[in-house]
Amino acid sequence: MLDRFLAEAFRVAGQKAAESDFFHEAEHMRSGGLYKPGSDAGFRAAGIPTDQIGSIFQLLEFIVIMTLSERNRFKALKRDFKKNGQPSDPEASLFVGVLLDMHRAFEKLKKPGMLGFLPPYSDFTEQMDRMQLLAAENPNELINFGAVDPFRGGNWKQIVDSGVALGITGYKIYPPLGIRPIDMRGYQTPVASGRSLDKYREKASNPAPYPMAQAKMGDIIRHFSSHNLRLFAHCNPMGFQVEEGYGIYSDPALWKHAMETHNARNLWLFLAHGGGAKEVDWMGWAADNTHFKQTFAYRAIRLVEDFDNVYLGLGHILGILDPQIKPKIFHRLKSVLVSNSTPGAPHHFRDKVCFGTDWAMPLMVGRTREYLIEFDTFFSDPQISPFAPDFFEGNAKRFLGI
Repeated sequence: MLDRFLAEAFRVAGQKAAESDFFHEAEHMRSGGLYKPGSDAGFRAAGIPTDQIGSIFQLLEFIVIMTLSERNRFKALKRDFKKNGQPSDPEASLFVGVLLDMHRAFEKLKKPGMLGFLPPYSDFTEQMDRMQLLAAENPNELINFGAVDPFRGGNWKQIVDSGVALGITGYKIYPPLGIRPIDMRGYQTPVASGRSLDKYREKASNPAPYPMAQAKMGDIIRHFSSHNLRLFAHCNPMGFQVEEGYGIYSDPALWKHAMETHNARNLWLFLAHGGGAKEVDWMGWAADNTHFKQTFAYRAIRLVEDFDNVYLGLGHILGILDPQIKPKIFHRLKSVLVSNSTPGAPHHFRDKVCFGTDWAMPLMVGRTREYLIEFDTFFSDPQISPFAPDFFEGNAKRFLGI
């Protein structure tokens, strides 16, 4: 009902805007002229710079999509992958919906001085149930992951168990909520220089801020390892953070120490974003040779090489859409793909790396086709084209166990 109401509301709003003198730019469009869906005349008339209009349309599209039901959001995702595509373009055939348990984030935002967001409209277990029903409607096309949150206290296991009873075998965990994979004081995540990164250095050097939630991490890791469940972890020093600097808790080296400490070397773990390309760690995949070994990306590579069941995705590394940063990222990626295995490592990076998008984010909605085509073009290089089938499909299926 909400979907139908919003669709009609936006249609009427567009017509009303077309009838208003304010939303017309005289030299381009007369008042009373034919309304053109997607026209940017109104934005230009309001004085918004031309180079910002595309971003505004993209943000509006994101906001509208986030109001849709799960079923219609999935339809929007599939349409987005075909947007402006050509018949010869590659097509996405299998989607993985990865939920994030937002209970902790909304509780934090209730504090004085924070934005007054309303809490989620339904309990997280209901969200898992609804998404699992959608996956059942789309067999062989959609796989649903739940989420595990140590801030739930002892209730994290009850939520996971309820998901397993529904048939969900994969769960997202999000360190930037304020937890480390392990709070090991003998290791400190390196952070690039610059006053703007002071919060990250502070978080890296101090103990984990929430001991009670932190204490649950060992139980979660052991449980997932012993029950053959998949864990999907944010692995980027920035992104959505409950508090600035918490992105540093996603350091891949902390997962290495956690799995070794808790005797969980066989843990099925997927590192989302593969370390990213952010200034916190000298630009990650786009770092120069001097600093690359200090990046999340390098530590993520080593983790997937050293552990049997650890995989890595390259979703939402938006530098790939930036003509200044893209050559650096792809140069690094190619060098890792074609190089020999790290001495002593049981696995090669190219057998563990996967394509992904992290679609439902403001800067990715509307650009998934563009993102996919950049990787498709990259793998047209004869030196690395033999690795494309595993990158786009095979490695992900091995992680998913299908």
